[in-house]
Amino acid sequence: MRISARRLGQVVMATAVLALSTGPSALAADWPTNHRSNARDGNDQSANPFNTISQQWISSVLDGKIYGSPLVVGNQVIVATENNSIYSLDASSGAPTWAAPAHFGSPMLLSDPRFGCGNVSPLGILGTPTIDTATGLIYAVAFVQPGTYELVAVRLTDGTQAFTPIPIAPAGFDPFRQQQRAALALANGNVYVAFGGYWGDCGSYHGIVVAIKADGSSTALTVFNAQAQGVCQDTTPNGAAIWGPDGPSVDASGNIYIASGNGFSSGSGPYDCGETVFKLSPTLTYLDSWAPSAWATLNGNDNDIGSVNPALVGATANVVFQTGNRRAILASRPHRWRGVQCSRLQCGGVDGAQPERRG
Repeated sequence: MRISARRLGQVVMATAVLALSTGPSALAADWPTNHRSNARDGNDQSANPFNTISQQWISSVLDGKIYGSPLVVGNQVIVATENNSIYSLDASSGAPTWAAPAHFGSPMLLSDPRFGCGNVSPLGILGTPTIDTATGLIYAVAFVQPGTYELVAVRLTDGTQAFTPIPIAPAGFDPFRQQQRAALALANGNVYVAFGGYWGDCGSYHGIVVAIKADGSSTALTVFNAQAQGVCQDTTPNGAAIWGPDGPSVDASGNIYIASGNGFSSGSGPYDCGETVFKLSPTLTYLDSWAPSAWATLNGNDNDIGSVNPALVGATANVVFQTGNRRAILASRPHRWRGVQCSRLQCGGVDGAQPERRG
């Protein structure tokens, strides 16, 4: 997992909103989670077509850079910064709508010697938050001093905290080797939080997804480790990060879909659950998985399938679409992953012609 130091989704120190040629209606539809819905298809069929865009406003009130995506609910634009702050801005003018931003304490800094690698600092809120429009709560994960990830929740109306931050520290979890950058997902009464490693692939890390009760009623964590659920053939696996910024996708039955990045097996090494699409139950029980036949080559070349997470597409969002940073593609109905379809344009080369199903 090596990405450019020119980080995805970053907007420096300010938020700009672009007005489409169709005018204010461009912000009419809510966008409460990354790529608009848990299908992660980014498809707003109510949006008007446009030919040109222009800057509508720019806000310079933010206290740090933005790594994730802004969200829109009603006339509010919600943004989170690497300084562990959440802001609500007026979608028409960019003016703050809360009396003060929600702030969750000093963020971690990459200069801390406990980090072995990385390319983001400060390390506050990186993953795109998610919003429950029914309850009016905004969820985010803050990385706070002296080194704890916390699920935080604030009210959409005024930015006040909805419940005490919940620490995310499952057994064996090392926050200095596990980075949270994937967008959050809200479903099944849970907030789903995915973790991978840091830029540079240092130390021992794994692809991890954690489910936390969205009402804040429990600090208990449900955990899925991509390399600890009986599918991997490698007995000492490392890697397989869930690092793509898109976040887990969720189908109509509440099942969760994620994709892993590179593991460290290559050549003739045993399968290590890298370069894999996983299907999980709402309680994060392993259900199924798929990996291309040349997963080891992808590992060796650092051509991560998991640079993005799956999108659920089609008229009823019943097709899993997965691509990566080098041509790997899966397009299949999840109940019959043996019937994988590949585009020749995208599936040529190392990994396209002979996809295989794992599990």
